[in-house]
Amino acid sequence: MKSSFQSNLVLVENMLNNSGNSVVGISELKRILPNQIDGNEFGRILSYLEGRNKIVIASRGITWIFNSFYKTGGQYNFV
Repeated sequence: MKSSFQSNLVLVENMLNNSGNSVVGISELKRILPNQIDGNEFGRILSYLEGRNKIVIASRGITWIFNSFYKTGGQYNFV
């Protein structure tokens, strides 16, 4: 069974990755997330994603930068 952190991490990843906007404001993201994600966990999730080079956090907000495909042997594979 997944931990609460892992479940919330996947939720935040999906929201950022599937966002139609190139930049999502931190307050906007907090507003649309379920209330079970508290401020400390939200910060840990953002730090984790930034450390894995999946997002960039700037003054305007958060941008998803991770490309979910990598090329190996002429084929594209999911990471």
